[in-house]
Amino acid sequence: MKTGAVSLLLTLALCLSRPSSGDNDPLCSSATEAAKLPFDLRQSLESSTRVLFDVIKPGFNPIPLSVLNRARCVVLINSKGVRDALGIVSCRLTANRWSGPAFLSFHGNDRLEASRNRELLLLVMSPRAKESLVNSQLKLAKQSGAEPGPLVSSKTPISESDMKADVFTYNHEASQKLEPVALAGSLKIDRGTTRTLYAHEADARKVLSGRAQTPNIAVSYVTTVDSFFNMITPIGIIIHHSSALPTNNRVPTSERQIDQYHRKRGFAVACNGRIYHVAYQYFILPNGEVNEGRPENCQGAHAHGYNAYLGISLAGDFSSVDNPRGKKGPTRPTRAQLESLAKLCKRIMQRYQIPLKNVLRHSDVARTRCPGDRFPYPAFMKGLTTP
Repeated sequence: MKTGAVSLLLTLALCLSRPSSGDNDPLCSSATEAAKLPFDLRQSLESSTRVLFDVIKPGFNPIPLSVLNRARCVVLINSKGVRDALGIVSCRLTANRWSGPAFLSFHGNDRLEASRNRELLLLVMSPRAKESLVNSQLKLAKQSGAEPGPLVSSKTPISESDMKADVFTYNHEASQKLEPVALAGSLKIDRGTTRTLYAHEADARKVLSGRAQTPNIAVSYVTTVDSFFNMITPIGIIIHHSSALPTNNRVPTSERQIDQYHRKRGFAVACNGRIYHVAYQYFILPNGEVNEGRPENCQGAHAHGYNAYLGISLAGDFSSVDNPRGKKGPTRPTRAQLESLAKLCKRIMQRYQIPLKNVLRHSDVARTRCPGDRFPYPAFMKGLTTP
C-alpha cells in the first residue's frame, strides 16, 4: 500500500476514535474529504506536491528567479508512460498567493516520448498561454511558443529579452534533477475531475482566478506551490546600510526592529514552511555581530529585480547627504562590521561560486544612495580578492 494511503487510513482511524472533536479538526476534515475522492485524484494531488517538494529538497530552486517571478501558472503531470495523463494546474493571484488547483488532461503527440515514465513541470509565462489553457486550447510545440525551460546552472544567464516563450517545459527525472525538455502535445481542462474535487460545479476560470474556496485536501499542495516560487539559488550579493527607520528616525539596533518594520511594509514571504518578514538575509551590528534574517534559499525583498542576490545590511546610515552629523546613527561602518561583512561575503561566494562582479551595492541596481558614499566600496572589493 502506498505511504499516502496508509497515512490517510491512520488519520481516519484517529478521527473516528474521537468523534466529538473530529468535525472541528482541519486534519480530520481534510482526511474525510480525501477518503471521498477517487484514488487517481488523490494520487495526483499527492504526487504533484511531492514533485515540487523533491525539486527543492536540496534546499534551492534550480529555476532562475526571473522566470519564477514571471510565471502565471504552474502545471504538473505524471505521464506514467502513457500518451494521455491527468495533470494539475494552479495560477498566480498575487506576487505571493496562488489559486486552488484545477485538473487537466495532457495528450502527448509523440508516442515514443510519451512511453517514458516522466514527471513534467510546465510554467505558463504569457497571458495568451494562460487564456488558451483556461479555454482548453493550449498546444505544446515550439511553433506554439513552448520551449525547454532555463536553469540557474545554465552557462548563459537568461535575460528579460530571452523570456519570449509562452510556456517553459521541464522533466523531473528519477535522479531528482529537473531538466529542460521539449514537449509536443496539448492540455485540456478536466471539468469532471475538477468538479469532483470541489464537490460542486467549479468552472476552471473561477478556480484559477481565486473565486473558488480551496478544499482542505488541496491546501498542502497550494502551500507547497507558494514555497516553490519563493525559493532561490543565490547568484550574487547586494550590500545595504539599514538607514534610519521612519518610526523613530534612528538606525535600528537589532534585526527584530527591522523585522517589525518590514512586517508593516508587507515584505512577508512563505518559505521553508515559515513566514519571514525581514527583507535581508543578514544584518550586521556595529560590534560585528551577524544576525540572520530570512534564509539564504528564500527570495529576498531588498532590491527589485535582484532578489536572487542575497541581501546583507549593515546597521548605520553612511550617506553624507542623509546623515551628515550622525544624528540618525553611525555615519561609517565600523572595522568590526567590515571584517564580518568580508568573511560573510567570502563564505557565500565560495559556497555558491559567485563571481566578484556579482557583489554589488544597492545603489548599483536602484536609484538610491544606499549603502552611502561613506561605505568604502573600492577598498572593500579589493579586500575580497585577498585570502
